[in-house]
This record gives sequence, C-alpha cells and structure tokens, in this order.
Amino acid sequence: MITIQRISRRFRVLFILLMVATPVLPLVLWGGFNCLPDVMRGKIFGDAGAGPVRELSLTARAMGCAIHMVTALIAAYGFRTLVRLFGLYGEGKIFLAENVRLYRRLGLVIILSMIAGVIANSLTTIALTIDNPPGHRMLSLSLSSSQVMTLIIGLLVLLIARIMDAGRELQEEQQYTV
Repeated sequence: MITIQRISRRFRVLFILLMVATPVLPLVLWGGFNCLPDVMRGKIFGDAGAGPVRELSLTARAMGCAIHMVTALIAAYGFRTLVRLFGLYGEGKIFLAENVRLYRRLGLVIILSMIAGVIANSLTTIALTIDNPPGHRMLSLSLSSSQVMTLIIGLLVLLIARIMDAGRELQEEQQYTV
C-alpha cells in the first residue's frame, strides 16, 4: 500500500503540471503560428486536410486558438479528475464512492474529448482556409481509428467504474455483516 501511495503522489504532481500546461499550449501554438517554419506548420496542421499552410491572419489564428482551447480545457478537466483520483490513492483511499464517481467522470471526459476532437479537426480546416477567397474555403470531416479507439477506451473506463462500484458495495456489505 505504501508503494501505491508513493507512486500515486508522483502521478498527482504530473497531472497537476499537465492540467496547468494543457490550456497554455493552444495559446502558444496559435499565437506564434506564423513564426513556425513552413515544415512545422504543415506537419502540425497538415492532417486537417486544408492543404499547404501559409501564414494566417489574426482572425484565422484566433479561430484556431478558440477551437483548440475547447479541447484543451476538456483535457485539463480530465487531468483535474486524475489529480483528485490520485490524491485519494495517495491517502490510501481505494474503494470509495468518490473513486467510482471520478472514474465515471473520467470515462465521460474521454468520450467527450473524442467527440470534441472530431469537431475541432473539422473546424480547424475552416480556420486554416478562412482567408481564402469564397469558393476556396474548406470543411473536412474525418474519423480516424485512433478516435474510435479513444471512444472504446472511454467506454471501458465507464465499465471499470461500474465494476468498482459493485466491488465497493460488496466491501461495504461485508463490513457491516456480523
């Protein structure tokens, strides 16, 4: 148990750092987008389907930042959930109703992040082509195997929450049996 508590405290610190850093990344990326080398701009946003990526106007960068800030805030909330969960583990609290609630929340956050990611990728093509003349703007819709895998992982976390809840109920029942 001591090992679990020690490792949990370390993970909690990692998740705190990720929770704070995640919303900063879209600001840095989109704010300095035009300063990035062409190769990096193409690598970062080439999968958005918008073709070659040139320098973007302030409007396009603000749109891109806003789009990705939504996904970043969802991820930050997921990290916050993990901070709370590993905080409980760090205190040696394993099978509590609060843990189950946090696992359920984490599963929903994973599913929501997948949905938001699909929408964000689609909207990013608009942000990248907003400065194009009418008729040359794009909207791209796609669903990748990694996004499907993320959905499956979210559903598995929800199932784990149910299993943990059943285990918690059995433990409580056993605790009060004389």
